[in-house]
Amino acid sequence: MDEPREAGKGVELGSGLSILGSILAAFGPLLPWWKVTTTTLGIELSTITGTEAWLGIVAFIGGVTALGTSAYLYERINRKGSLGFVVLGGGAIAFVCSVIGATSGASILGTTFKVSSQVGIFISLLGGLITAMGGYLQTREGSEP
Repeated sequence: MDEPREAGKGVELGSGLSILGSILAAFGPLLPWWKVTTTTLGIELSTITGTEAWLGIVAFIGGVTALGTSAYLYERINRKGSLGFVVLGGGAIAFVCSVIGATSGASILGTTFKVSSQVGIFISLLGGLITAMGGYLQTREGSEP
């Protein structure tokens, strides 16, 4: 039932994408998501990482969940159909939280301060999208006889 991977068998596309994407989705919230500057003086006040906001924490949890499930599914070929949805869901959560963070960051502090998106939010967004695609492919890989 729970057969390990055969020696010499390559990595399927879904497994490779989900592992790569979930690493990015879990690593992205640890990097800066927003930079806050004053609009009058142009001085950088602070840099906010993803894990300092609830969106980043949820994206991090989605990425870590997808990474753990992807690592498990890498060895268990027969379980991909059902558990691929967990990977798909984790990637979708990381993607949606990153999109919300990227689009709502400008309205956090009003007109006195300028909030700009940083590299971490885009890494998390890209990782969530890649993970969701890999999870979808894993659901398809598990449906083959």
